[in-house]
Amino acid sequence: MEHETVSEIVEWGQGEPIVGTPFRQVVTGPDTEGRLVVLAADMPPHLVVDEHVHDNEDQLTIVIDGRVGCRVGAVEQLAGPGGVLIAPRGASHQIWNAGDGFARVLEMYTPSGFEQVFLAAGARAAAGATATGADYKQARADVSSRGTAD
Repeated sequence: MEHETVSEIVEWGQGEPIVGTPFRQVVTGPDTEGRLVVLAADMPPHLVVDEHVHDNEDQLTIVIDGRVGCRVGAVEQLAGPGGVLIAPRGASHQIWNAGDGFARVLEMYTPSGFEQVFLAAGARAAAGATATGADYKQARADVSSRGTAD
């Protein structure tokens, strides 16, 4: 399939917000025919993403600003600006903001699909509220049962 060249700059803070979450879609699955999705987030201080596994997607987290911790299996690492954290599909992992301020991150999932978990978690949150760990856990189960993400 032949692709048109797309040249678009998405500035920090832009992108399609995912309601109820700190995430914005800056490159959507349809933009890449399902090969990749890129999300941007301003992670609140001390936010901890519960341990989980992606059955279908590899995850790369690029730290733009702040300090972000990640544990993949038994290996724990801390990354500052420019650091890249990798959570391969099938690997149990956890990620957290290790600082006292907001951490800016880009998260890439390949293939796309895991963004559906964020959309579902945000939809589960009460109007005007931020999704909780329980919302994300249930969203992962809901999306997994539909066969579109872990």
